[in-house]
Amino acid sequence: MFACLPDGARRLLKIRTKRAAPQPGPRPQPGAYLVYGHVRMIVQTGFDDELWDWLQQRGWRESDFHPDRRNYREAPLSSMEDLIDVPAELRSLVLRDLLARASFAPPFLESTT
Repeated sequence: MFACLPDGARRLLKIRTKRAAPQPGPRPQPGAYLVYGHVRMIVQTGFDDELWDWLQQRGWRESDFHPDRRNYREAPLSSMEDLIDVPAELRSLVLRDLLARASFAPPFLESTT
């Protein structure tokens, strides 16, 4: 009904519809981005199907919308390595830490100290 209104008018009238989360998909390749809300992290080598299924159950999806102009908080580069290396029963703690450490700085600028 309101789809014919221009985007600006829909924004002013607060007639915005929230997009549904994309369906779970195949495991992304290294270098792809995973997103959860406003947090994004890079897939690294060693990322397996079991970890991907676990992340999908928690709402993570591959970012495949191009050009993606959203502002994401970047997870530290070590975040994916931590998730890959930690035992399955401790992943929730690592994921919570990952979300807390995410920042708007690009991941390649993280400090090494």
